[in-house]
Amino acid sequence: MNRKIKQTIQTRNVIFFAFLFCFMGLPIALAAEIKAESQVMVVVGNAKIMQGTKQISKATRGDVLQVTQIKGDWLGIAARKGWVLKKQVVPISLATGYFTKKIKEKPSADNYFFRGIAYLNSKQNKEAINDFNKANQQNPQKSEYLTRRGLAYLGLKQKEQAMKDFSAAIKLNPKDADAYYNRSILFFDSHFFQKAMADLDASIKINNQYAPAYNYRGVLWKDQKKYAQAIADYSQAIKLNPEFAPPFANRGFVKKKLGTYDEAIKDYLIAIQLDPQVADPRNDLAWLLATCQDKKYRNGKEALKHAKKACDLWRYKNFEGLDTLAAAYAETGEFKQAIQWIEKAIVVAPQNEKTKLKKRKQLYKNERPFHE
Repeated sequence: MNRKIKQTIQTRNVIFFAFLFCFMGLPIALAAEIKAESQVMVVVGNAKIMQGTKQISKATRGDVLQVTQIKGDWLGIAARKGWVLKKQVVPISLATGYFTKKIKEKPSADNYFFRGIAYLNSKQNKEAINDFNKANQQNPQKSEYLTRRGLAYLGLKQKEQAMKDFSAAIKLNPKDADAYYNRSILFFDSHFFQKAMADLDASIKINNQYAPAYNYRGVLWKDQKKYAQAIADYSQAIKLNPEFAPPFANRGFVKKKLGTYDEAIKDYLIAIQLDPQVADPRNDLAWLLATCQDKKYRNGKEALKHAKKACDLWRYKNFEGLDTLAAAYAETGEFKQAIQWIEKAIVVAPQNEKTKLKKRKQLYKNERPFHE
């Protein structure tokens, strides 16, 4: 089984903020739209990431940041472990409109590129491709235009075109860590393990602070059953970005495989807390709680809670989620419900998964839960 200081603005500050945002050329509404747990896009050349009076890093125009806290003029960015000025960003939902205005003022390659990023983050992939095309036509020497366009093609499931763009970006700029990372995903998806690993190694060599690359390399190690290497990469990803949920979920999966169930449960719970709208860690946790070979860790009631939420997120269309839900019902002794849900899992499962599901159905008919 695989798989956020409320903002308060005192009345005496309203006139000042209105002046500030008009002076900056930003609509007043943009400030009001920023909320904790929302995404914003950097719209200045370099936005300083601060801790107190010290600059600890920077974000550049086009970077998308996750806001976790709001304090007056400042936005807390947990992944960057610091704060950025509100006037340097716009809400991601308004970014396309912001850059459309900029394009009318100056139809430059960069303005098209940044609007393309806004479209990309809104999953408007066709619109993003159109803007990346215009940017590339004006300046064909920037690899990032091709890398982002490749992501938009990937969003449209046009993998061949995405591969061409990532490879062209690398040829244009052999130091484009993002292009290597994105191409590795396509290589792995096509079962070219060595090529995928080589691209991830290259991405990390170029940028050894890039948590997603460590996380994904961990996935490759895990699929090769090289669990020590997988855990090392997941742990490095977590060290680099402790607000990044995937490596927690992935490390939890490996910990479960190794039988360190306490650690697995802890990692799953952190992943769920960091990103509660992702089903996989909930499903994996529910499976562990329902089917663990060590009865000390089995908890049907908790398994059922997480399994139901995972199925809600998957809209009851994922066979693994339905299988887990059935196992959770069986663990609580509700075998009629278990049979009902395993039957639904069998219907939607791929052919090569149906046999084992049918065996579990027979267990439930015999009023026996499934344990690994």
